[in-house]
Amino acid sequence: MWDQSRYALGFFRDNIVPFQDMSTANELLVNDNTNWCLVKLATKEHIVVYLFNGGSTTINLNGIGSSSMSVRWFDPRNGGALQTGSVASVPTGTSPQSLGTAPNSPNAD
Repeated sequence: MWDQSRYALGFFRDNIVPFQDMSTANELLVNDNTNWCLVKLATKEHIVVYLFNGGSTTINLNGIGSSSMSVRWFDPRNGGALQTGSVASVPTGTSPQSLGTAPNSPNAD
C-alpha cells in the first residue's frame, strides 16, 4: 500500500495535475457508474479518469474549447511515466469519444 500511495502522489506531482483545482465530474463518463472522473472546472484543460477494472470508457467532451485532448495512461501499481495506449488523442466538442485501452495490463486498474 505504501508503494501505491507513493505512485499516486508522484502521478499528481510529476505530471503537474492541479488536483486542488479539480472537482468530481463523473457525469462526463457515458453510461459508466463504476469509474471516477476529475476535471479542472475553470478551464477543463485537465481531466483525470480512474478505471477500477481497466478496460475502457467513453467520455463526453462537448463544450470543451480546445480541438483535441491527449490521452495518456498511468500504471498505479508500478508508477512510472505516462504512456500512450490504443488512442493517442480524442477530438473535443463532438459526440462522446472512447479513451481506448492502456498499453499494458488493460484489464487492471
